[in-house]
Amino acid sequence: MARPKGNPDDLIRRIEAALKATKPRDVVGAVDMAAIVSMTWRGLLVTHIEPDGKFPIQKRGAEGVPWEFRVVAVLKHMLKRAYERKADNDERARKIARLTGYDVPDTAASMNIAEISKLIDANSKAFAQKAEQKVYVPAEQVRLFIAGYNRELRDALLGERQKLDPIGAYPAEIAEAIDDDMRDLALTLQRKASRFVEEWCAAVGSGGTA
Repeated sequence: MARPKGNPDDLIRRIEAALKATKPRDVVGAVDMAAIVSMTWRGLLVTHIEPDGKFPIQKRGAEGVPWEFRVVAVLKHMLKRAYERKADNDERARKIARLTGYDVPDTAASMNIAEISKLIDANSKAFAQKAEQKVYVPAEQVRLFIAGYNRELRDALLGERQKLDPIGAYPAEIAEAIDDDMRDLALTLQRKASRFVEEWCAAVGSGGTA
């Protein structure tokens, strides 16, 4: 099931603006609630309502029964969740910077593949320069970073089909093929990362530095 991801700053701005224009007793239906936060109803439902068991719903919709939302309650709840996600992103960036010395900007979570590729390339060059200047990174920190990175990448790959097909509309053979491909890729990357860690730690010693 899809969940909010990326940089939440834009969503926070939209919600804060909507709160200023909302009256305390406003109650709206599904489409209007989505429009208030500048989303489609489908997007609001899949990424915010369904994954969140505490999402404030005044009346859940069904066949012939419209949804109802108390606008202020929804906006305050979504704002709280957005700030929680922002805090998680900030902590993740600090952890990566702490373990690797890489400079991870606050906007990294919302960057596209090309931008992330440029960031990695720039950080790799900076890392190489530090190595040439004899600025070393403890081996155990590198091992922990790579292991954590590998786990997150593996989990993301194995959840890719769920993101592509959140309601299970794909034919069974297509869904299975996607799962198989993602699983194979995850295993391949895991083996490469594990082999790198083992060989690198063996070269420098389990408690040494690189």
